[in-house]
Amino acid sequence: MKGWEKILNKGRKKGTPPISVIFIPVTLEELGDALLEGRGDIAGVTLVTPGRAEEFAYATPIFEDIQEVVVTRKGGPVISRIEDLAGHDVHAMSGSSQLERLEALN
Repeated sequence: MKGWEKILNKGRKKGTPPISVIFIPVTLEELGDALLEGRGDIAGVTLVTPGRAEEFAYATPIFEDIQEVVVTRKGGPVISRIEDLAGHDVHAMSGSSQLERLEALN
């Protein structure tokens, strides 16, 4: 995880808060409630559905070579580029493809 933080923070301006990545595994069933309750700022999921679009704000993709987007609660942080993750916790589900991809960045 620290390797991914290093990549995310590379080239950031001095004095800018660093991006910190904390993985807290939750089940798919817990993920939406955890986000809405503020137990995390950002969730890494790929399941964009019309029903979820009413509850969650989906960011534009940060990485062009994958089809996953950052999801935040409505009224939560606006994430439109990798630098916007600074100061936020990033969560991915244990055993998920998202976690595997994040670990591969290490």
